[in-house]
Amino acid sequence: HVCRCDDATVKVEALKVALKCYMKRYGFKAVTLGLSGGLDSAVVAAIAADAIGAENVHAYVLPSQFTSEESWQDAETLACNLGMKIQAIDIMPTVKVAFDSVSPHLPEDRSIALMAENLQARARGLLLMSLSNVDGSLVLTTGNKSECAVGYCTLYGDMAGGLALIGDIYKSELYKLCEDSDYLRRVIPKNILTKAPTAELRDNQKDEDSLPPYPQLDAVLKNMIERGFSLNKLKKRHGAELVARIWKLVKGAQFKREQAAQAVKLTTKPLSQVTNNAFF
Repeated sequence: HVCRCDDATVKVEALKVALKCYMKRYGFKAVTLGLSGGLDSAVVAAIAADAIGAENVHAYVLPSQFTSEESWQDAETLACNLGMKIQAIDIMPTVKVAFDSVSPHLPEDRSIALMAENLQARARGLLLMSLSNVDGSLVLTTGNKSECAVGYCTLYGDMAGGLALIGDIYKSELYKLCEDSDYLRRVIPKNILTKAPTAELRDNQKDEDSLPPYPQLDAVLKNMIERGFSLNKLKKRHGAELVARIWKLVKGAQFKREQAAQAVKLTTKPLSQVTNNAFF
């Protein structure tokens, strides 16, 4: 399904149709997803609930020690607005077992900070996939195009699943979609749209700790991916330092993109085509 219209209603309807068609094609009756209290999972949950009915969306809050009370409240408010039940599973016992298993083999001179963060994401992926094995549901990934383009995602963690519903939508476009769509604006709590994006994998973490602000990042990515600008042209337009930083991330994330769940195609240049482009 390809959508070349900027109208928010059309995009939302396209995503709903794509999800229903994908589920019908492969025999799924329900979907499973993790609710973080953030924008991405909120949009995916809202579209899924409207497309197939809230009773067919199995939503789980998967907190760690870094999950804030604000995230809990936002996830609960969203579920209430959608008429959807949510369940909570503490991921820390799973994380502890995994950490205790590998800790004897960790070199003392290496930082384990990244491993500790990714263990949380992978614990969530493990639990969601395990639950889907029991009820035969389709796990929806909740990553957006910006994150996947630069590798701000975890293999076998938040990338685990069968369909990337918003995988062809940049983060900044998600905010606009929520502003322009009557349905999304009505069901998604305002706080989700106004708070700073965070993966909550460590204390006080924000996406901008690792990435340029999304409006800057997405402007470069659009010119890089959709418009095919050369590196020189990108540097002249956006500045050499910013482009070099983003280019390094995009190049380094190719192996992740090659293993990502299929995304609903909304543009003429989804990331699956970026992966197959020799330019990258």
